[in-house]
Formats: sequence, structure tokens, C-alpha cells
Amino acid sequence: DVCSSDLMEEAMVADVRAGVGAVRYAVVPDPAISMAQIAPRPPRAVRAPEEGRRFVAIGRLAAQKDYPLMLAAFAGGSTPADRLTIYGGGPLEARLRALAADLGIAGRVTFAGHVADAAARLAEHDIYLLSSAYEGVPAVLVEALACGLPIVATACGPGVDGVLDHGRLGRIVARDADALAVAIAAARRCT
Repeated sequence: DVCSSDLMEEAMVADVRAGVGAVRYAVVPDPAISMAQIAPRPPRAVRAPEEGRRFVAIGRLAAQKDYPLMLAAFAGGSTPADRLTIYGGGPLEARLRALAADLGIAGRVTFAGHVADAAARLAEHDIYLLSSAYEGVPAVLVEALACGLPIVATACGPGVDGVLDHGRLGRIVARDADALAVAIAAARRCT
């Protein structure tokens, strides 16, 4: 039998083929953002390193997003002046708040909850973080790129690799707290 499937990213073909065995594929571009979202923006203000960096993440507070990994890495790779805002709600919020407190970063992490258009708030931040266990083709990375944000992401699927052009458009690191912490520290020095 021949099966066909539409994919949003060429990089996902191997994963889909392994999972469902389909032999015919068509890659259908996913217009994740509108032209208004990529309109020229005024440059972000450059702050001195001692002012800290504003990190941001968007996604539901669920196991797939691996926020415990992000929080541990943020604790290890950030400075006391840095801040992390996480937009999204979900079943793990209480557990993540407790972990932030245990890591000593509760005062530097804001759980902003679900907002209707979190992507519109990306320009208020300096660096986008993604710590997922697995992603397909996350539109939020396209939105972060459109805002000109540096991106630090875990190696969590071929779609991420494709969107970030194999690391050319953002830093992709192993799903490891130490590796992610090193990438956070490096990114904060480059913004």
C-alpha cells in the first residue's frame, strides 16, 4: 500500500516515515506568521550586561515542553540580573513554581499564564528559549526569528533543526541542563 502525507517541514520526513511508513510525501509550507508580524521594527535597546537579559519562552506547561530542564539551565547559566518570562498555562504550573523556588530563581521567573497573543510580546525580550523533549515545527521559533531574537533551543526534533537551518539561525544544544546552561550564558553575552 502507498500512503501519502502532507508535512510542514522537509526535515520531518524521516520521522514520519519511521512512524507511519508512508512512502509519498508533500511538503506544504506553513505560513506561521503574517506579513504584519515581519514588518520592520525599531531596533531593541542594547543594555549593559549588568542590567541583565530578558529571556522568554512560550508554550503550555506540560511535560513535552520540559520546563524543569529550562529552569535548571536558567539557574545555572543566567546572572542574578537576568529574568525569564514563561507565557502559557497548564497542569504543571504549581510544580514548576516550586522547582523555581527550590532552585533559588523564583524571584527572577515570571509565570505569565496564557495570553491571547504571546507572540506579540516577543519584542519585549532579548533571547528566546525552547527546552522541549520533542517538537514538530514550532511556529514560535518562526515568530522569534521574525522579531530578531536570538534563539537557544534543545535538539528536540528535525523540525526545529529545519527552522533554525541546522544551527545557522539559532543555537541548538543537547537536551541536557549543563549544555543548555552554557548556551544561555553564551547567548546573554552576545546580546
